[in-house]
Amino acid sequence: MDVAALRRRAERLGLAPGDVRLFRLPPQALWSLATYGLFGRYRHWSRGKAYQRLRLQGELGLQRIYELIVHTEPPQAYVLAGNRPIEDLLVGAHVLGHADFFHRNVWLRGRDPDVARTVLLHRQRIGDYIAAYGQTAVEQVLDTALLIETHVAQFGPQDLVGTIARRAHLQEWQRDCLEMVREEALYFQAQERTKIVNEGWACFWHLRILRDLDLAPPDRMEVALLHSRLVAMEPGWLNPYALGLEILEDIAVAAGAARGEAPAGRALENLLEVAGVVDDQALIRDYLSQRTVDRLGLTVPSSGEGPSRDVNDVRRDLLRQVGAAGRPTVEVDQAVAGCTLRLRHLHDGRDLDLPDAESVLGEIQKLWGAPVLLETMVGGQRVCLRHDGQEVRREG
Repeated sequence: MDVAALRRRAERLGLAPGDVRLFRLPPQALWSLATYGLFGRYRHWSRGKAYQRLRLQGELGLQRIYELIVHTEPPQAYVLAGNRPIEDLLVGAHVLGHADFFHRNVWLRGRDPDVARTVLLHRQRIGDYIAAYGQTAVEQVLDTALLIETHVAQFGPQDLVGTIARRAHLQEWQRDCLEMVREEALYFQAQERTKIVNEGWACFWHLRILRDLDLAPPDRMEVALLHSRLVAMEPGWLNPYALGLEILEDIAVAAGAARGEAPAGRALENLLEVAGVVDDQALIRDYLSQRTVDRLGLTVPSSGEGPSRDVNDVRRDLLRQVGAAGRPTVEVDQAVAGCTLRLRHLHDGRDLDLPDAESVLGEIQKLWGAPVLLETMVGGQRVCLRHDGQEVRREG
Protein backbone atom coordinates (compact mmCIF):
# COMPACT_ATOMS: atom_id res chain seq x y z
CA MET A 1 0.00 0.00 0.00
CA ASP A 2 1.53 3.31 -1.11
CA VAL A 3 0.11 5.60 1.57
CA ALA A 4 2.23 8.52 0.38
CA ALA A 5 0.63 8.35 -3.08
CA LEU A 6 -2.85 8.16 -1.55
CA ARG A 7 -2.00 11.12 0.69
CA ARG A 8 -1.00 13.22 -2.30
CA ARG A 9 -4.33 12.48 -3.95
CA ALA A 10 -6.15 13.34 -0.72
CA GLU A 11 -4.31 16.64 -0.52
CA ARG A 12 -5.24 17.48 -4.12
CA LEU A 13 -8.88 16.98 -3.14
CA GLY A 14 -8.53 19.48 -0.30
CA LEU A 15 -7.71 17.33 2.74
CA ALA A 16 -4.82 17.75 5.17
CA PRO A 17 -4.28 14.31 6.77
CA GLY A 18 -0.59 14.84 7.52
CA ASP A 19 1.64 11.90 8.36
CA VAL A 20 0.08 8.55 9.32
CA ARG A 21 2.04 5.65 10.78
CA LEU A 22 0.92 2.25 9.51
CA PHE A 23 1.29 -1.08 11.32
CA ARG A 24 0.10 -4.58 10.37
CA LEU A 25 -1.34 -6.76 13.11
CA PRO A 26 -2.88 -10.23 13.40
CA PRO A 27 -6.59 -10.49 14.30
CA GLN A 28 -5.89 -11.17 17.99
CA ALA A 29 -3.98 -7.91 18.36
CA LEU A 30 -6.73 -5.96 16.62
CA TRP A 31 -9.34 -7.50 18.91
CA SER A 32 -7.25 -6.39 21.88
CA LEU A 33 -6.92 -2.86 20.50
CA ALA A 34 -10.65 -2.68 19.78
CA THR A 35 -11.31 -3.72 23.38
CA TYR A 36 -8.91 -1.32 25.08
CA GLY A 37 -8.89 1.55 22.57
CA LEU A 38 -5.14 2.00 23.05
CA PHE A 39 -2.28 -0.42 23.55
CA GLY A 40 -0.73 -0.43 27.00
CA ARG A 41 -3.78 0.54 29.07
CA TYR A 42 -4.24 -0.92 32.54
CA ARG A 43 -6.01 -4.27 32.62
CA HIS A 44 -9.49 -4.75 34.01
CA TRP A 45 -11.79 -7.77 34.10
CA SER A 46 -14.57 -5.92 32.23
CA ARG A 47 -12.31 -5.47 29.22
CA GLY A 48 -11.39 -9.13 29.29
CA LYS A 49 -15.07 -9.97 28.81
CA ALA A 50 -15.30 -7.57 25.88
CA TYR A 51 -12.21 -9.13 24.28
CA GLN A 52 -13.67 -12.62 24.51
CA ARG A 53 -16.86 -11.44 22.86
CA LEU A 54 -14.91 -9.90 19.97
CA ARG A 55 -12.71 -12.98 19.65
CA LEU A 56 -15.73 -15.25 19.41
CA GLN A 57 -17.37 -13.05 16.76
CA GLY A 58 -14.14 -12.97 14.76
CA GLU A 59 -13.52 -16.70 14.93
CA LEU A 60 -17.10 -17.41 13.85
CA GLY A 61 -16.72 -15.03 10.91
CA LEU A 62 -19.42 -12.71 12.24
CA GLN A 63 -17.14 -9.66 12.32
CA ARG A 64 -13.89 -8.71 10.65
CA ILE A 65 -11.84 -5.70 11.66
CA TYR A 66 -9.92 -4.42 8.63
CA GLU A 67 -8.29 -1.49 10.41
CA LEU A 68 -8.28 0.63 13.54
CA ILE A 69 -6.82 4.13 13.73
CA VAL A 70 -5.67 5.67 17.00
CA HIS A 71 -5.87 9.42 17.57
CA THR A 72 -2.27 10.18 18.47
CA GLU A 73 0.16 12.61 16.85
CA PRO A 74 0.82 11.45 14.25
CA PRO A 75 -2.19 9.11 13.98
CA GLN A 76 -1.37 5.40 14.12
CA ALA A 77 -3.29 3.09 11.80
CA TYR A 78 -3.34 -0.64 12.56
CA VAL A 79 -4.23 -2.76 9.54
CA LEU A 80 -5.24 -6.42 9.52
CA ALA A 81 -2.35 -8.58 8.32
CA GLY A 82 -3.46 -10.65 5.37
CA ASN A 83 -5.70 -8.03 3.77
CA ARG A 84 -5.81 -8.32 0.01
CA PRO A 85 -4.17 -5.44 -1.91
CA ILE A 86 -7.52 -3.99 -2.96
CA GLU A 87 -8.70 -4.11 0.66
CA ASP A 88 -5.55 -2.32 1.72
CA LEU A 89 -6.22 0.34 -0.89
CA LEU A 90 -9.65 1.13 0.52
CA VAL A 91 -8.34 0.94 4.08
CA GLY A 92 -5.54 3.39 3.26
CA ALA A 93 -7.92 5.93 1.75
CA HIS A 94 -10.33 5.50 4.68
CA VAL A 95 -7.55 6.02 7.22
CA LEU A 96 -6.52 9.27 5.55
CA GLY A 97 -10.07 10.55 5.91
CA HIS A 98 -9.93 9.79 9.64
CA ALA A 99 -6.54 11.47 9.99
CA ASP A 100 -7.85 14.62 8.33
CA PHE A 101 -10.85 14.64 10.67
CA PHE A 102 -8.64 14.24 13.75
CA HIS A 103 -6.73 17.37 12.79
CA ARG A 104 -9.79 19.33 11.68
CA ASN A 105 -12.59 18.74 14.17
CA VAL A 106 -12.77 20.98 17.25
CA TRP A 107 -13.80 18.10 19.54
CA LEU A 108 -10.73 16.05 18.58
CA ARG A 109 -8.15 18.68 17.67
CA GLY A 110 -5.62 19.31 20.43
CA ARG A 111 -6.35 16.19 22.48
CA ASP A 112 -3.36 14.65 24.27
CA PRO A 113 -0.89 14.09 21.39
CA ASP A 114 1.14 11.68 23.51
CA VAL A 115 -1.79 9.67 24.83
CA ALA A 116 -0.02 6.37 24.10
CA ARG A 117 2.67 7.32 26.62
CA THR A 118 0.08 8.65 29.06
CA VAL A 119 -1.80 5.35 29.29
CA LEU A 120 1.45 3.45 29.78
CA LEU A 121 2.28 5.69 32.73
CA HIS A 122 -1.22 5.12 34.11
CA ARG A 123 -0.76 1.37 33.88
CA GLN A 124 2.56 1.60 35.69
CA ARG A 125 1.11 3.71 38.52
CA ILE A 126 -1.86 1.40 38.96
CA GLY A 127 0.52 -1.54 39.07
CA ASP A 128 2.49 0.21 41.81
CA TYR A 129 -0.72 0.79 43.81
CA ILE A 130 -1.68 -2.88 43.46
CA ALA A 131 1.74 -3.85 44.81
CA ALA A 132 1.36 -1.42 47.72
CA TYR A 133 -2.32 -1.74 48.65
CA GLY A 134 -3.45 -5.03 47.14
CA GLN A 135 -5.38 -6.10 44.05
CA THR A 136 -8.76 -6.09 45.79
CA ALA A 137 -8.52 -2.54 47.16
CA VAL A 138 -7.40 -1.06 43.85
CA GLU A 139 -9.99 -2.98 41.83
CA GLN A 140 -12.76 -1.73 44.11
CA VAL A 141 -11.86 1.85 43.23
CA LEU A 142 -11.50 1.07 39.53
CA ASP A 143 -14.79 -0.86 39.45
CA THR A 144 -16.70 2.14 40.76
CA ALA A 145 -14.80 4.60 38.58
CA LEU A 146 -15.56 2.57 35.45
CA LEU A 147 -19.22 2.34 36.42
CA ILE A 148 -19.50 6.13 36.28
CA GLU A 149 -16.76 7.01 33.76
CA THR A 150 -19.31 8.20 31.21
CA HIS A 151 -20.22 11.04 33.59
CA VAL A 152 -17.23 13.24 32.77
CA ALA A 153 -17.34 16.59 31.03
CA GLN A 154 -14.79 18.43 28.94
CA PHE A 155 -16.77 21.65 29.31
CA GLY A 156 -19.52 22.84 31.63
CA PRO A 157 -20.29 21.98 35.26
CA GLN A 158 -18.16 19.77 37.44
CA ASP A 159 -18.63 16.14 36.49
CA LEU A 160 -19.29 13.21 38.78
CA VAL A 161 -15.90 11.49 38.55
CA GLY A 162 -14.00 14.75 38.96
CA THR A 163 -16.14 15.80 41.90
CA ILE A 164 -15.52 12.58 43.82
CA ALA A 165 -11.81 12.66 43.00
CA ARG A 166 -11.33 16.21 44.24
CA ARG A 167 -13.83 16.56 47.08
CA ALA A 168 -14.29 13.16 48.73
CA HIS A 169 -12.17 12.15 51.73
CA LEU A 170 -9.92 9.74 49.85
CA GLN A 171 -6.39 8.50 50.13
CA GLU A 172 -4.09 10.04 47.54
CA TRP A 173 -3.70 6.80 45.59
CA GLN A 174 -7.49 6.46 45.35
CA ARG A 175 -7.75 10.05 44.15
CA ASP A 176 -5.06 9.40 41.57
CA CYS A 177 -6.86 6.29 40.27
CA LEU A 178 -10.05 8.31 39.74
CA GLU A 179 -8.17 11.08 37.96
CA MET A 180 -6.50 8.57 35.64
CA VAL A 181 -9.85 6.99 34.76
CA ARG A 182 -11.29 10.47 34.17
CA GLU A 183 -8.41 11.53 31.91
CA GLU A 184 -8.76 8.47 29.71
CA ALA A 185 -12.56 8.75 29.68
CA LEU A 186 -12.33 12.31 28.36
CA TYR A 187 -10.06 11.14 25.54
CA PHE A 188 -12.51 8.44 24.46
CA GLN A 189 -15.58 10.63 25.06
CA ALA A 190 -14.44 13.00 22.32
CA GLN A 191 -14.28 10.08 19.88
CA GLU A 192 -17.62 8.68 21.00
CA ARG A 193 -19.43 11.96 20.45
CA THR A 194 -18.04 12.21 16.88
CA LYS A 195 -18.36 8.54 15.85
CA ILE A 196 -20.97 9.07 13.11
CA VAL A 197 -19.48 12.17 11.51
CA ASN A 198 -15.94 10.75 11.76
CA GLU A 199 -16.84 7.47 10.04
CA GLY A 200 -19.01 9.30 7.53
CA TRP A 201 -16.12 11.65 6.73
CA ALA A 202 -13.72 8.73 6.16
CA CYS A 203 -16.27 7.02 3.87
CA PHE A 204 -17.04 10.23 1.96
CA TRP A 205 -13.38 10.78 1.15
CA HIS A 206 -12.28 7.21 0.53
CA LEU A 207 -14.86 7.14 -2.27
CA ARG A 208 -13.39 10.31 -3.81
CA ILE A 209 -9.77 9.27 -3.34
CA LEU A 210 -10.30 5.86 -4.94
CA ARG A 211 -12.40 7.30 -7.74
CA ASP A 212 -9.38 9.44 -8.60
CA LEU A 213 -7.25 6.31 -9.13
CA ASP A 214 -6.81 4.52 -12.46
CA LEU A 215 -8.18 1.17 -11.32
CA ALA A 216 -8.93 -1.77 -13.56
CA PRO A 217 -12.67 -2.60 -13.91
CA PRO A 218 -12.46 -5.71 -11.68
CA ASP A 219 -10.77 -3.64 -8.96
CA ARG A 220 -13.41 -0.93 -9.25
CA MET A 221 -16.08 -3.57 -8.84
CA GLU A 222 -14.31 -5.00 -5.79
CA VAL A 223 -13.99 -1.54 -4.20
CA ALA A 224 -17.70 -0.95 -4.77
CA LEU A 225 -18.51 -4.29 -3.14
CA LEU A 226 -16.30 -3.61 -0.12
CA HIS A 227 -17.80 -0.16 0.30
CA SER A 228 -21.35 -1.49 0.07
CA ARG A 229 -20.61 -3.99 2.83
CA LEU A 230 -19.21 -1.21 4.98
CA VAL A 231 -22.33 0.95 4.70
CA ALA A 232 -24.92 -1.83 4.69
CA MET A 233 -27.89 -1.25 6.99
CA GLU A 234 -29.30 -4.11 9.04
CA PRO A 235 -32.70 -4.11 10.80
CA GLY A 236 -32.43 -2.83 14.34
CA TRP A 237 -28.88 -1.52 13.97
CA LEU A 238 -27.81 2.03 13.20
CA ASN A 239 -24.77 1.94 10.93
CA PRO A 240 -22.67 5.06 11.72
CA TYR A 241 -20.77 4.73 8.43
CA ALA A 242 -23.97 4.85 6.38
CA LEU A 243 -25.70 7.60 8.35
CA GLY A 244 -22.65 9.87 8.44
CA LEU A 245 -21.94 9.39 4.74
CA GLU A 246 -25.49 10.13 3.61
CA ILE A 247 -25.74 13.30 5.70
CA LEU A 248 -22.40 14.56 4.41
CA GLU A 249 -23.46 13.82 0.82
CA ASP A 250 -26.56 15.96 1.42
CA ILE A 251 -24.45 18.80 2.85
CA ALA A 252 -22.14 18.74 -0.18
CA VAL A 253 -25.07 18.78 -2.62
CA ALA A 254 -26.79 21.59 -0.74
CA ALA A 255 -23.58 23.63 -1.10
CA GLY A 256 -23.55 23.11 -4.87
CA ALA A 257 -21.53 19.92 -5.44
CA ALA A 258 -22.72 17.19 -7.79
CA ARG A 259 -23.83 14.11 -5.85
CA GLY A 260 -21.03 11.58 -5.67
CA GLU A 261 -18.40 13.92 -7.07
CA ALA A 262 -15.51 15.59 -5.26
CA PRO A 263 -16.66 19.01 -3.98
CA ALA A 264 -14.64 22.05 -4.96
CA GLY A 265 -14.70 25.80 -4.38
CA ARG A 266 -17.40 27.04 -2.04
CA ALA A 267 -18.94 23.57 -1.72
CA LEU A 268 -15.63 22.21 -0.41
CA GLU A 269 -15.14 25.17 1.92
CA ASN A 270 -18.60 24.70 3.36
CA LEU A 271 -18.07 20.97 3.88
CA LEU A 272 -14.73 21.54 5.61
CA GLU A 273 -16.30 24.17 7.86
CA VAL A 274 -19.04 21.75 8.92
CA ALA A 275 -16.53 18.97 9.63
CA GLY A 276 -14.54 21.37 11.77
CA VAL A 277 -17.28 22.14 14.28
CA VAL A 278 -19.95 19.42 14.43
CA ASP A 279 -20.31 16.44 16.67
CA ASP A 280 -22.92 13.72 16.06
CA GLN A 281 -25.66 15.61 17.88
CA ALA A 282 -25.13 18.73 15.77
CA LEU A 283 -24.82 16.73 12.55
CA ILE A 284 -28.18 15.04 13.09
CA ARG A 285 -29.95 18.05 14.59
CA ASP A 286 -28.95 20.47 11.85
CA TYR A 287 -28.48 18.36 8.73
CA LEU A 288 -30.57 15.15 8.82
CA SER A 289 -32.93 15.23 5.82
CA GLN A 290 -36.04 13.34 4.82
CA ARG A 291 -34.06 12.02 1.85
CA THR A 292 -31.53 10.35 4.15
CA VAL A 293 -34.29 8.90 6.33
CA ASP A 294 -35.98 7.41 3.26
CA ARG A 295 -32.79 6.21 1.60
CA LEU A 296 -31.61 4.38 4.74
CA GLY A 297 -35.09 3.17 5.68
CA LEU A 298 -34.94 4.73 9.14
CA THR A 299 -38.07 4.32 11.24
CA VAL A 300 -39.17 4.86 14.83
CA PRO A 301 -42.16 3.55 16.77
CA SER A 302 -45.16 5.86 16.69
CA SER A 303 -48.59 6.14 18.23
CA GLY A 304 -50.14 5.51 14.80
CA GLU A 305 -50.80 2.25 13.02
CA GLY A 306 -47.20 1.71 11.96
CA PRO A 307 -43.66 3.01 12.48
CA SER A 308 -42.95 6.60 11.54
CA ARG A 309 -40.50 7.65 8.82
CA ASP A 310 -41.01 11.34 9.38
CA VAL A 311 -37.66 13.10 9.62
CA ASN A 312 -38.69 15.01 12.76
CA ASP A 313 -39.63 11.81 14.60
CA VAL A 314 -36.46 10.03 13.48
CA ARG A 315 -34.31 13.03 14.43
CA ARG A 316 -35.72 13.11 17.95
CA ASP A 317 -35.10 9.40 18.38
CA LEU A 318 -31.53 9.57 17.05
CA LEU A 319 -30.63 12.52 19.25
CA ARG A 320 -31.48 10.39 22.29
CA GLN A 321 -29.12 7.65 21.13
CA VAL A 322 -25.96 9.34 19.87
CA GLY A 323 -23.08 10.89 21.78
CA ALA A 324 -23.31 8.78 24.92
CA ALA A 325 -24.83 5.72 23.23
CA GLY A 326 -28.15 6.34 24.95
CA ARG A 327 -26.74 6.15 28.46
CA PRO A 328 -28.31 8.38 31.13
CA THR A 329 -26.73 11.72 31.96
CA VAL A 330 -26.18 12.57 35.62
CA GLU A 331 -24.86 15.88 36.88
CA VAL A 332 -23.61 16.97 40.28
CA ASP A 333 -26.08 19.32 41.95
CA GLN A 334 -24.28 19.85 45.26
CA ALA A 335 -21.06 18.41 46.67
CA VAL A 336 -19.62 19.30 50.07
CA ALA A 337 -17.10 16.86 51.53
CA GLY A 338 -18.61 14.86 54.39
CA CYS A 339 -22.16 15.91 53.48
CA THR A 340 -24.79 14.41 51.21
CA LEU A 341 -23.72 14.31 47.55
CA ARG A 342 -26.72 15.49 45.52
CA LEU A 343 -27.01 14.26 41.94
CA ARG A 344 -29.56 15.08 39.25
CA HIS A 345 -30.56 12.83 36.36
CA LEU A 346 -31.22 14.80 33.17
CA HIS A 347 -34.39 13.00 32.16
CA ASP A 348 -34.86 12.65 28.39
CA GLY A 349 -38.19 10.81 28.43
CA ARG A 350 -36.72 7.46 29.43
CA ASP A 351 -36.96 6.37 33.06
CA LEU A 352 -33.97 4.89 34.85
CA ASP A 353 -33.86 1.23 35.80
CA LEU A 354 -34.31 1.89 39.51
CA PRO A 355 -32.76 -1.32 40.89
CA ASP A 356 -29.71 -0.70 38.71
CA ALA A 357 -29.56 2.95 39.77
CA GLU A 358 -29.74 1.93 43.43
CA SER A 359 -26.86 -0.50 42.98
CA VAL A 360 -24.68 2.17 41.32
CA LEU A 361 -25.54 4.66 44.08
CA GLY A 362 -24.27 2.15 46.62
CA GLU A 363 -20.91 1.97 44.85
CA ILE A 364 -20.68 5.77 44.63
CA GLN A 365 -21.49 6.05 48.32
CA LYS A 366 -18.55 3.81 49.23
CA LEU A 367 -16.15 6.26 47.60
CA TRP A 368 -17.92 9.42 48.68
CA GLY A 369 -18.09 8.29 52.30
CA ALA A 370 -21.38 10.06 53.04
CA PRO A 371 -24.99 9.72 51.83
CA VAL A 372 -25.69 10.08 48.11
CA LEU A 373 -29.00 11.37 46.76
CA LEU A 374 -30.17 11.10 43.14
CA GLU A 375 -33.15 13.05 41.82
CA THR A 376 -34.95 11.66 38.77
CA MET A 377 -38.38 11.19 37.19
CA VAL A 378 -40.32 7.92 37.07
CA GLY A 379 -43.65 7.71 35.32
CA GLY A 380 -43.75 11.48 35.15
CA GLN A 381 -43.31 11.85 38.91
CA ARG A 382 -40.29 13.21 40.78
CA VAL A 383 -38.42 10.48 42.69
CA CYS A 384 -35.36 10.76 44.93
CA LEU A 385 -33.12 7.80 45.69
CA ARG A 386 -31.04 8.19 48.85
CA HIS A 387 -28.28 5.76 49.82
CA ASP A 388 -26.79 6.20 53.29
CA GLY A 389 -24.31 3.35 53.15
CA GLN A 390 -26.65 0.85 54.76
CA GLU A 391 -29.78 0.97 52.67
CA VAL A 392 -31.41 2.91 49.87
CA ARG A 393 -34.73 4.73 50.28
CA ARG A 394 -37.06 6.00 47.59
CA GLU A 395 -38.73 9.32 48.28
CA GLY A 396 -41.49 10.59 46.02
